[in-house]
Amino acid sequence: MIGIAYPLFLFWGVRGFGPEGLDWYERALALDPPSPAAECALVAAATMCYTLGQMDRARERCMRALARGGSGDSGDWFSQALLMLGHVEHAQGNDEAARELFDRSLVESRRLGSDWRIGNALSGLAWVALAVGELEEAERLLDEADNILRGTGPWFLLLVLYLRAVLAVRRGNPDEALGFVRASLVQIRDLHDKFAFVFALVPLGSAAVLKGDHAWAARILGAGDAVTEQTGATATDASVADLRNAAEQEACVHLGPDRWARARAAGRAASIDSLIHDIDSRRG
Repeated sequence: MIGIAYPLFLFWGVRGFGPEGLDWYERALALDPPSPAAECALVAAATMCYTLGQMDRARERCMRALARGGSGDSGDWFSQALLMLGHVEHAQGNDEAARELFDRSLVESRRLGSDWRIGNALSGLAWVALAVGELEEAERLLDEADNILRGTGPWFLLLVLYLRAVLAVRRGNPDEALGFVRASLVQIRDLHDKFAFVFALVPLGSAAVLKGDHAWAARILGAGDAVTEQTGATATDASVADLRNAAEQEACVHLGPDRWARARAAGRAASIDSLIHDIDSRRG
């Protein structure tokens, strides 16, 4: 049943209609008698909450879904519930709990023989490895996920590109990070993906600071502010909070409060095409 929910997520969550999507899923959960696909609706509602940064609500719905089953006969919603709960735990900095959930999701996904599920679980494990400083392990897992996800469609590769960009920033390679962000922005533009867009701006802003372009970093942060306010799409990732905070603070110090505010306000009008042009003009 979760296979039905994912096309709807690609419309509501990706296109920036998260509040509307969550409302529909909550209506399905309120049916009396309950829907026979309640587990699917719970996981889908949790996914919407996650895209909106509502982590406590996302956790509660995942836990309700998981409490409804877990045997080898569980539907395909079960691996997705484990995966989503792993993302929630990771978003709030609970990396060991997230790793265990991604491992369980990977086992279940391999049982189902589904490439997109396997690749997503591997990407989640890479995210945790990157968060705890296991950079070589993160890169190995990203390579494995990349190979599996190549045939599943461009949307599933956006997390891999985001994590590769963060990895490049962690290693102090801003031009490499810009290359990964550029590749993701092209796909984000084609998919009209507001959710992935706000994530991609985090390593982009950090790379701008590493390049010494603080005004650009401020404009990048402003672009993210605009999308979040317009759609509710929120990039909740405790593992990169230091990168975002450092970019914001360093850019503000270098520019001064007035220039910082003007540059950040100007960034609210930035388009994906303008950001791609900025990257092309700044890559070494």
